[in-house]
Amino acid sequence: MAFSDIALEVKRLSDATSAKIGQVYFEALVEYLSGVLEVDIVLIGELVESNTAIQTKAVFSNGERADNIVYQLSGTPCETVVCNDACVISKDAQLAFPEDLLLQHMNVEGYVGVPLFSVEGAPFGLIIALNSQPIQNEDFILTYFDLVTGRIAAEYERLQIMKLLTDQEKKFRDIAYCSSDIIWEVNEHLEYSFSSTIPEGILGYLPEELIGRKPFDFMPEKESQRVQALFKPVWDNRETFSALENLSIHKDGSLVYLETSGVPIFDAKGEFRGYRGLDRNITERKEKERELQLAATVLETATEAVMVTDVDKKIIKVNKAFTEITGYQRDEVLGKTPAVLTSGHHDGAFYVEMFKTLELTGKWESEIWNRKKNGSIYPQWLSVSAMYDEQGDLNGYVALFSDITKRKEYEEKIEYQANYDALTGLANRHLLKDRFASAIYRSDRNNSLVSLLFIDLDRFKQVNDSFGHTFGDRLLKQVGKRISGHVRQSDTVARLGGDEFAVIFPDLPDTHHMEDTIRTILNTLAQPYHIDNNDVYLSASIGITVYPEDGNTIEELLRNADSAMYKAKNSGRNTFQYYSADMHLEAQQRIELENALRKAAVRQEFVLHYQPVIDARTNCIVGAEALIRWQRPDVGLVYPNDFIGLAEECGLITVMGEWVLQEACSQIAHILDSCPDDFFVSVNVSCDQFKNGNMPALVAGTLQATGLAPHRLVLEITESIMLNDDCLILEQFEKLRRLGIGISIDDFGTGYSSLSYLHKYPITTLKIDRSFVNELSSDNHGHALVTAILAMSDSLGLKVIAEGIEQESQAGILAKEGCMYFQGYLYSKPLAFEAFQQLVSDSHSISDG
Repeated sequence: MAFSDIALEVKRLSDATSAKIGQVYFEALVEYLSGVLEVDIVLIGELVESNTAIQTKAVFSNGERADNIVYQLSGTPCETVVCNDACVISKDAQLAFPEDLLLQHMNVEGYVGVPLFSVEGAPFGLIIALNSQPIQNEDFILTYFDLVTGRIAAEYERLQIMKLLTDQEKKFRDIAYCSSDIIWEVNEHLEYSFSSTIPEGILGYLPEELIGRKPFDFMPEKESQRVQALFKPVWDNRETFSALENLSIHKDGSLVYLETSGVPIFDAKGEFRGYRGLDRNITERKEKERELQLAATVLETATEAVMVTDVDKKIIKVNKAFTEITGYQRDEVLGKTPAVLTSGHHDGAFYVEMFKTLELTGKWESEIWNRKKNGSIYPQWLSVSAMYDEQGDLNGYVALFSDITKRKEYEEKIEYQANYDALTGLANRHLLKDRFASAIYRSDRNNSLVSLLFIDLDRFKQVNDSFGHTFGDRLLKQVGKRISGHVRQSDTVARLGGDEFAVIFPDLPDTHHMEDTIRTILNTLAQPYHIDNNDVYLSASIGITVYPEDGNTIEELLRNADSAMYKAKNSGRNTFQYYSADMHLEAQQRIELENALRKAAVRQEFVLHYQPVIDARTNCIVGAEALIRWQRPDVGLVYPNDFIGLAEECGLITVMGEWVLQEACSQIAHILDSCPDDFFVSVNVSCDQFKNGNMPALVAGTLQATGLAPHRLVLEITESIMLNDDCLILEQFEKLRRLGIGISIDDFGTGYSSLSYLHKYPITTLKIDRSFVNELSSDNHGHALVTAILAMSDSLGLKVIAEGIEQESQAGILAKEGCMYFQGYLYSKPLAFEAFQQLVSDSHSISDG
């Protein structure tokens, strides 16, 4: 084919290949050239293996595309092409290059090839045409090759650049996807155009889940607003930014702290195209910062002092509590050793042992005494721990300590409360046992004796009830001081409770050495107690036991001393008694009696006997005193003297008193038909019955239930009830009098009598004690007292009953002095209810007759 119109050929070439690039272009070109050049094979190849071989990029052979191959240049016409210039072999190519096996394999006769040069002028490949027949149009082929080599070189360069870019991009993406950070790009609309995020990464998203969305879409609402406000001036000014902290939401809903940095992107024309940057996960760092902040806050707000030293024991950090406790400011101790705090309380061996323990175990803690800046010495609880680095080398020490002054004071207070009586400051039962155990130990070692005194105040309950518990407490304090003032420093005085005290005399050679002290204690306790302008007289009864003769334990000796104390009381009080074996039996009997008494209250084993009251003018029965008796099944009739005191001690007196009131009112109400109009019954009432303030209500209810008229009931009280001057008791008396109840003072003149009480309290009757009546016939002084009582009663408008009359002479004297009512064995002993009922009936019949 003649080449007559180059322009036409260029157009055809352009139409066939101009729209194609890259490998597609190479393949289209060799196919097109094979037809245009009318040859069997056209191929394009590039130099490889250090320019010793050709790698075909596109081959069109005998009407079809062929696979690319690599063949060596040595001994081939291609070697001539790449080393020199174009090579044209119109025919007999195989003969010209007999070593070229490829020419033989392809049965090539004609060969035309030209080199391909890069922009820099270096050969990078070739384009050749091969034909099985001699080539007739080699000039045409060379001309056509000239037309395409430039485009081939350009396309090759472009492919190389693209390959380089692709390789770099792959490398970049590999790095991006391997990085724990997120590499991203956003466009000019602040939308992700690239992200290296992976499901296992920081945010847990796939890249496509972010593309087209904005970073703010993955933040909590308030955080998004905050970050947008911070980022807006950066965006508007197209500024580079770094370390912008923000909070994003992980795909699983958790929150992730990010640190974002970025640079603006501009195209070749300088147009802004977005930002490229990096997100770094700082969640762990933020958590550590929070932990550090928390630790710092805890450190500064801790009530315990913290002191950190280096390996040389130089102080490098202290907290606020340190300065508050020690008084030293930070700058006063930094760089110094903890020796600035030492008090001198501990010797060098103490600190040697401390650091030895630290070296062996890494920690030490104990109580220690240190000095504050103001010089005061105080107790600390100190805990020291050694710090080690990752290599296990000592890095310093951390000391925590607190001022335990208040704790020790509290412990001392608790210990004091556990061992001492709160009222008197004396040892309590617990400390008494400890001291006694020590005394026994010394006694066994030294072959000495230990004596235990059990002290009980006589009639303290009467004083306590009369003057009140506050008065009684003050009295007990004075008792404790008086006992303590007469014992040795080695002795122990204890309050066991109530009005009971105990004394331990240790290290005694014999018991005679302590008897003078005991007598002194008794005499001292019997001296008057001056409290609130009142002189109160008391005495004490003391029981004595000796170790080891009377027992081996504190419990046994206290029990035996208690028995001896009761023996002293039964011996007239204000004395002491040594324990004997018989006393143990008495104590057992007392316990048995108390148990039986409690059962008696439940089983209603009590009965009332009545002793008549006689009108001295008519010699008729006008009243009776109800007296309780205990009908004990295993013993018989038991009189009040044998159980009333015990009932008061064990708290049964109130129950018994209520029963007596109800029973007396009920029984007397049934015999009123045979009684005179002014007949009355008197009932003894204990002070304890007034303590609850319900005595008027109890009496009113009893009268209503039994039908007894109020004027027929007289309540007999002791003078001690009035001594307390209690408004509550006075109020009850007044209510009882308004009910119409009579109130009588029993055993008048034997207690703390006072005219002011008689004037203040609504008393109706006085009963002259039998002790005064017994002295009437032989004692002028007794006669004078009775006369005075009768005169006083007459002036106050009070009735007087003389009790204990056993002789006619006593009755005669009393009648002569104006006493109108008599009571005693001269007229009748106390009778059971049936017998008393008969006596009243007979007396009433005689009177009527």
